[in-house]
Amino acid sequence: MFQMNISNEDNIWKKLYRRQWFLGWFVIIPTIVYMIIFEVTKALEVAITVAIISFVIWTVMFFVSGLYKEI
Repeated sequence: MFQMNISNEDNIWKKLYRRQWFLGWFVIIPTIVYMIIFEVTKALEVAITVAIISFVIWTVMFFVSGLYKEI
């Protein structure tokens, strides 16, 4: 499983920030692509779906990695 040895609190927030940033792009890029290819309403549907999926993945990772114990 995911074992993280974190020495200080600052490290935790850097990791969380990086993960949030990555997931942000995971939502933004498909949205832009869909807006170009399809209409705006379809893009919004996809963006919402991807956002929910990525949020669920992030939440699961957060608890599985044990980061919540460190905060």
